[in-house]
Amino acid sequence: MKVYASLLACDLLNVEAEIHALEEAGVDGLHIDIMDGRFVPNIAFGPDFVRHVCRVTKLPVSVHLMVREPSSLIGMVTCCGVESVAVHYEIDESLPAVLDMIKCAGAGVGLALNPSTEVSKIESYVEELDLVVVMGVEPGFGGQTMDYGVLHKIDSLKQIGGGLLVAIDGGINDNTVGLVKQKEADILMVGSYLFSGYSESKLDSLREKIKILCGGA
Repeated sequence: MKVYASLLACDLLNVEAEIHALEEAGVDGLHIDIMDGRFVPNIAFGPDFVRHVCRVTKLPVSVHLMVREPSSLIGMVTCCGVESVAVHYEIDESLPAVLDMIKCAGAGVGLALNPSTEVSKIESYVEELDLVVVMGVEPGFGGQTMDYGVLHKIDSLKQIGGGLLVAIDGGINDNTVGLVKQKEADILMVGSYLFSGYSESKLDSLREKIKILCGGA
């Protein structure tokens, strides 16, 4: 499994230093949530933030658009050279058109599923996708407890095969990672667990937590 650090939970007054610490600690990629205050009640980040993050790191950057109308943002985030862009199945726009926009922009095509949305809802879109993000919590806020009832979705998506990557986002920590590892998710999107409870050395703490996540301890 790969570990992508969700920057929503980082020290926003020292983002560049946080990114460099994550690089040194061995994280596999960075994850940026953009929130519009409409699809979810929270507001977070925007294309300029994505651009600045991509400027200071060589790590892969995935973008998760928690917005009702993602079409207006896709061009602005894909031009930064991001690895993938995930939109929600539950958006207000035409999903096929939005997925095609991401593909034409040259980024990996991702689709995120709210906890209440079953895999059966997206079967007709699977051939267009590179990545499915299973939400382990309700989107919009970090630090929530994982809903274990979503883990069966990983099994369903893995049965589809075809090189489809499966990520899980929300509620990942040292207590839940073992269950996720059993389901063979490809990517862990981790925020609060990585950035909370530092020991005396932030770098040592990050290294230890990434080791736990990758080992499933």
